[in-house]
Amino acid sequence: MTARALEAATGRPRGRLRRWAKYGAITRIQAMAGLAYWAEQAVRGLHLFLIIVVFVQLWRTTYAATGAQRIAGSTLPQMIGYLCSRKRSSCRTRASSR
Repeated sequence: MTARALEAATGRPRGRLRRWAKYGAITRIQAMAGLAYWAEQAVRGLHLFLIIVVFVQLWRTTYAATGAQRIAGSTLPQMIGYLCSRKRSSCRTRASSR
């Protein structure tokens, strides 16, 4: 029996296709788990958004009050970029540690 005939008879993919089917199954399971806790994900996203908005406003006020183009060697766009990258990574770390 050839591999193609065996695949047709059992309904299970063989070889490389079988390996990709495993990745598809893992992706599907992760998506279902994420959808199961959609409210938690939405609240976490909203909370992160509010934190970033507050800190961006604080940094804008700080830069405007000092009149400086750079504070501690960083411009305002650099500071906002750093803030956003740190907040996203801390959320991922907290979520993965549960």
